Amino acid sequence: MQYIFSTRSARLGQRWRRIVPLIMLTHILISMDHINLSFALPEIERSLAIGATLVGIAAGVLSCGALLAQVPAGYWVAKWGPRRVVTLALLSWGVLALANSGVQNATQLLIVRFLLGMIDGAMGPALLVLLSRWFPLEERARANTYWMFCIPLTSLALKPLVGLLLLHMNWRMLFVIEGIGPLLWAPLWFFLVADEPGKARWIGIEEQEELEHKFARDKARTAGTRKQNWREVLKLGSVWALGIASLLGGLGARGMNFWLPVVITGVTHQRSSTVGLIAVLPSLAGMVGLYINSRHSDRSKERKRHAGVPHLLAGFALLAAGILVVVNRNMSIGSLIIAEGCMLAAGGVFWTLPALLLSSESLGAGVGMIGSISGIGGIVGPLFMGWIMTSKEGVHGISLLMAFVGLTQLISGYIILSLRVEEQPAQAVQEAGALLAYAPSSPGQE
Repeated sequence: MQYIFSTRSARLGQRWRRIVPLIMLTHILISMDHINLSFALPEIERSLAIGATLVGIAAGVLSCGALLAQVPAGYWVAKWGPRRVVTLALLSWGVLALANSGVQNATQLLIVRFLLGMIDGAMGPALLVLLSRWFPLEERARANTYWMFCIPLTSLALKPLVGLLLLHMNWRMLFVIEGIGPLLWAPLWFFLVADEPGKARWIGIEEQEELEHKFARDKARTAGTRKQNWREVLKLGSVWALGIASLLGGLGARGMNFWLPVVITGVTHQRSSTVGLIAVLPSLAGMVGLYINSRHSDRSKERKRHAGVPHLLAGFALLAAGILVVVNRNMSIGSLIIAEGCMLAAGGVFWTLPALLLSSESLGAGVGMIGSISGIGGIVGPLFMGWIMTSKEGVHGISLLMAFVGLTQLISGYIILSLRVEEQPAQAVQEAGALLAYAPSSPGQE
């Protein structure tokens, strides 16, 4: 009997060993861009003769491109499949990253960043939909969390490296390296990944049948949700509620992540290689938070508090960091590390919610819609924070920055915790979800 269970566990573990690492590597290759840009800010300012505010616009325009691309990207994923969409995105990203290394003025920088943003906007929905096709709802939070692990993993692997490289090469070489990776990986991705278990040759018939049974069970649980096309998804108040919560949470998280090296430099006055080492500490905290929060959420079958409470904790930690940066800079770094861990902890659980609101046919468009609303934070966050950093010099600007980010986290957590959630009994082994009736304009859309 023990042999039977161990064999079954090994068989079911194939999906985790094959699909998750491929998705993680793909996301890491794309996420490299954000680290390159954040560390290269001073060099880019001097090389192109532009100010911090314009650099903030360059970061925001990437999110603007993503905002425009995410909803149609969800439609493309539903029509062509995530494997093809990701392959095209990788090839396009490689070409544009190489072009980014050769920009000569602010106009060229903004154009390339906008196009990169459009590719980034297509990548997110495609990877999330791929996860939803390979992992049933009972495994979804854990699968999403492994995907979210790409954020701190990228920071752990690349921030010290990028900080060290900048001591020996200019910022343009960072984007050359960034462009080569996706171009080499795209053909491998196309041949290694299948859109769903039924199209994968390495999955046995028994495992396919077991997965089909689980997906059929998941579909039955959401049978009350009418199938919607992507135009109808735009009208759902529940999707807008999740989008606004994601916007506020992401506004602070993305902006802080972008300006983190500058903030650490302003607090510690260290060179780039040391800043790179310090910058990995929030990422370590994020990995711990992601793992603990998602595992506990899966075991307790509870989602709302696991998605909302971390944002509240992050908000209070950031408000404390804003005060401490004036009186005790070491303690302010500690509060910042805690805040980063809490912000990342919510991500894996949060992205289980759309799959419970929408049918599989509408999932790509729904995720794209939520991502598009959230993308506004990616536009406004870096720009507004850049304005804060230039209008208030020294620790006072950093203190105001942390207070602003803390406020966005508190509001995001409050919105999530205010949502109406139908709790599922633990013995039913069901995915507890945000069965939302948040917006009065769309009751009964759970």
